[in-house]
Amino acid sequence: MARTEITPIRATLRNTPCAAVTTSTLFTAIDATNGNKIKWRDADENYIIALQNSDSSAAKTVTLEKGDSDFAAADMAISVPATKTVILSIDSARFKRLSGDDKGCILLNGDAAIKVAIFSAP
Repeated sequence: MARTEITPIRATLRNTPCAAVTTSTLFTAIDATNGNKIKWRDADENYIIALQNSDSSAAKTVTLEKGDSDFAAADMAISVPATKTVILSIDSARFKRLSGDDKGCILLNGDAAIKVAIFSAP
């Protein structure tokens, strides 16, 4: 199963705007069949994830799969209320894969009604 990669929007310098993106390409829908992955570029890179639920009547769940490091605990299920956006910061030690086909990635699964945007800070 080939996961769909979601590319983070990267701010390269502090106090400097990053490249402008169109609103329609800011969020990527979750691949409900194969799941998604986020390539974690650096060991201590900081990521902010925005999860947007486009369903007008039901909450949807996104699951961040636990990584395979000594610090990985358990999968993290995040409920996103109908028509809302949830924002969170994640810890690579808990979720990053250190080996296998998805080495260097964070894996997530969920409903296609969820759209994801990822931002990295310098």
